[in-house]
Amino acid sequence: MFLRWSLTILALCTHPMQSTCPVGAKPFPSSKANLGQINYANLFSITYYSNYKVIEYSSTLSSYNSGYHPEQSMKGEKIQPFVLYQCGITRRPTYSDIGISPTARFFEIPIQKAALGWGGPLPFFELLSVTEAINLVDLSYITSPCAQLLENCTPGIHMPNSNANWSSTANKN
Repeated sequence: MFLRWSLTILALCTHPMQSTCPVGAKPFPSSKANLGQINYANLFSITYYSNYKVIEYSSTLSSYNSGYHPEQSMKGEKIQPFVLYQCGITRRPTYSDIGISPTARFFEIPIQKAALGWGGPLPFFELLSVTEAINLVDLSYITSPCAQLLENCTPGIHMPNSNANWSSTANKN
């Protein structure tokens, strides 16, 4: 479930982010900077740097095996590393920075906009109280009363992920 959740949020949130931090956003703790690699589970590891962190998935345990990935060419491929950089920094990390692979995907955190192609990640958004970051969601099979209200509060937020315009709408700024 975590894998599918990660893919849904991160694969669909590839649009450029704002350069300013939202109210309440905190910088990376300086105590984590340059700590090196920290393994919390067998599925992934996190390496901290001064203003970014790199999440790498296990090459033996993590690959795009489900038919859910929007690009069929990715099926069976290793999941690319994610570079999460803090908002408000003067220079975004690049592929030439330490620890960043040429296949990495970059995301400013906290994520300010997200598109949810299915209901799996929704409980995480609700638990973290960040549903305001959702700008597109497939509500077809979601029973959460709060999520159902999203459509009333934000007309046009619901679109089935089978819609031909899903990807282009999800990637709008």
